Amino acid sequence: DGYLFIPSGKDGNKGFEGSFNIYDLSDPRNPALVYLHQNADTETILEPHGYGFSEGKLAYCTLIGVSIWDVSDVSSIQKLGELDLGSGTGYGNVCWSVAYQAPYAYVGTGTGGLHVVDFSDPANPALVNSLSTVQLGGVPTHNVFAVGNLLVATRTQTGAGYVTVDIRNPANPTFIRADRSGTVPSIYSGYLNGNRIYGIGVDGNLYIHDITDPSQFQFLGTTNSGTTDDGGYASIQDTNAFGGFSSLVAKFDVSDPNNPVMTGNGTASNIISNMDQDFAVPMGNVLMNANDRRTGSAIMVHQLDPDTTPPVVNMVSPADNSANQPVSSRIGITLSDMVLIESVTPNSFIVRPANGGPALTGTYSAAFDKVNFWPDTPLQDNTIYEVVIPAGGLSDWSGNSITDQFTSRFSTGTVSA
Repeated sequence: DGYLFIPSGKDGNKGFEGSFNIYDLSDPRNPALVYLHQNADTETILEPHGYGFSEGKLAYCTLIGVSIWDVSDVSSIQKLGELDLGSGTGYGNVCWSVAYQAPYAYVGTGTGGLHVVDFSDPANPALVNSLSTVQLGGVPTHNVFAVGNLLVATRTQTGAGYVTVDIRNPANPTFIRADRSGTVPSIYSGYLNGNRIYGIGVDGNLYIHDITDPSQFQFLGTTNSGTTDDGGYASIQDTNAFGGFSSLVAKFDVSDPNNPVMTGNGTASNIISNMDQDFAVPMGNVLMNANDRRTGSAIMVHQLDPDTTPPVVNMVSPADNSANQPVSSRIGITLSDMVLIESVTPNSFIVRPANGGPALTGTYSAAFDKVNFWPDTPLQDNTIYEVVIPAGGLSDWSGNSITDQFTSRFSTGTVSA
């Protein structure tokens, strides 16, 4: 609704109580706290590594598992339900991030593996399935991302580990590929966008891998942020990647992913003490430099001119022209910029039979630059479907709308779309 949403939570299972903070950022030099939600329910929320929204609801990590919240009225955020997945500490068996593909949530719990949770009844969430770290090729699942029929997870802290998972049957994920060595570096976190994983290395480097083929992790390029400090988390805007690296935040030109270039970095530690600059989230021509500690965060300029670049669709699942897709398929896209959630509607994200049949009804979910659609009923056998993202529909946080219509096709039969 035009506000800046800042969740604040415990780091691991220690520290201060959590809260949801709603800011008016119309004057970015003077952000104004509009609503503060802090009570017994928010006390156990965790540091936000990944969460998602769907039709006024928020899926979010807590000390004991995963929770669902009503955020349709930002003046009165209410907890609806919570599922106990077993509490842990630090990087162990603890909810680390949530990929919300409503009504399901895919929950990464580090060494606790991957859990599938059904939020169809928010007051009574149900555990649908779980995959252990062993079943995931030995990779702890910290950062998780779901796009259509594909899930990608990366481990965090010291150590390498990427894993891809087939979620075309949403209740029964199946392992595709894991890599814990070779071209996969030791990263602190990974981020999925445009069929690429952007890894923020523990050595201060950005690493880029291509997963257009989810059974392969193809190394593309790397560059340094200007420090050798332990990395934090990545974000994407247009042809740029952003990363937090503890002592600074950095911006990278990734228009040529084989030769990424660090184009600028900066720090707010001169005005904020004891700062661990882990999160760098672009919002138009400024970015949120979010602190991993309780001493304050900063809004910084990363570009002098306003952001007038429209977003484009840079990934779709099921892939364009793919065949033999199951009738349980969900359809997902990533955009080149953060998606304005209010712009996600049945008119801006259309899935329909390619023979001219009516658009399917279903549930939409969004998180940062990812949008997913879950049809109300299973797809039809032996049918070609088209995915249409019309011009003027989906918008980024600056209000720039897609200018060129995107269309892709997939088939639930043996004939290629």
